[in-house]
Amino acid sequence: MNKAIKRLLAALAIIGAVAGTASASLITIGQATYGSSNYNLIYDNDSSLVWLDYSHQAEEWWDQVAWASNLGTALTDIKLNSGYNMIWSSGWRLPTTAEGNYETNNEFIHLYSAELGNITFSDVNNVYQPGYGLYHTGPFQNLQSASYWSSTVSQYQNDEAWTYDLLNGFSSTTLMESDLDFLGIAVRSGQLIDDSPILGGTPVPEAAPVPEPSTVLLLGGGLAGLAFMRRKKKK
Repeated sequence: MNKAIKRLLAALAIIGAVAGTASASLITIGQATYGSSNYNLIYDNDSSLVWLDYSHQAEEWWDQVAWASNLGTALTDIKLNSGYNMIWSSGWRLPTTAEGNYETNNEFIHLYSAELGNITFSDVNNVYQPGYGLYHTGPFQNLQSASYWSSTVSQYQNDEAWTYDLLNGFSSTTLMESDLDFLGIAVRSGQLIDDSPILGGTPVPEAAPVPEPSTVLLLGGGLAGLAFMRRKKKK
């Protein structure tokens, strides 16, 4: 095997390592028992938020709010993985969202795009984006390509609440009491503490920024091209 091929293989290995960091700040920290089944607790290190990897059956907004707020007693057994401890700062609730797909304080869009790397139906300029949809779920096993209720109430209509669609990555408002029922998923705020001897009980540091898919492709093309040019130059 000549040196040029070795360099190309090394470049591909680097690309694979970079691409594998897509959910670097999502950590499965343990499990919780709901009903008779166990579901993962997934910590988002960027927003200090724990997601319960369980999609509750479709219901009206008020019912989903009540379901999430009562999880403190409904979860019969919470077991964190060895070395982890949580300092909780809130109870369970529905995630937040907002109008559009680039709003601040939007926990749904942060998970959908920033953490899982999914593409929304259209960009900020309303231009269609091919490849949209819930194709990447990271450590989640129970996310569905459907609409979920959020905890965000419309500031203009107090009988409407926002939903977030994990199929196209968009938010919309719906009457809290209507014939349209949507799924529920619960989150809880808190700070993850690593109790391992190495860190000695310090907060888990923030993860490195997640590269965009286009960045990975550019990196791969550049490295592969470099290997080809070096080989051609030697000939």
